Amino acid sequence: MYQIIIDKTAKRAGNKDHFTRYDREVKEVKTIEDVENYLFGNAHNGYNKKTRIPMYKDNEAVKVGYIYRYKASECSRETGKWETFFYQDWVEVNELQKTSVLL
Repeated sequence: MYQIIIDKTAKRAGNKDHFTRYDREVKEVKTIEDVENYLFGNAHNGYNKKTRIPMYKDNEAVKVGYIYRYKASECSRETGKWETFFYQDWVEVNELQKTSVLL
C-alpha cells in the first residue's frame, strides 16, 4: 500500500505574499503503478515531470517528494474578471507498512 499526500497551495499573480495552502488531499492506493497513474494519468491533474522541483525534509538532505508548479487563469466570482494564479502542489508518496496491534 502507498499513501499519496498532496498539499495544494496558491497565490494570485502580482501578490508579494507567500503561497497559502487551500487543500490537503490524502489517498491510498495498492501499487506503485497506481501512484504513477494517479499523479501523471487522467485520474488527477496530470502533473508534468518537467515542472517539478525536489522537496526536502526540514534542513536535511533527504528528498521526500516533489513540488509541481503551474499557473492558471480563473474568473473571479467577486469581480467577474479573469485573474492569474500561481500554484504549487507539494506531493509526497509513502509506502505503508501494515502492523497488527493488540489492545
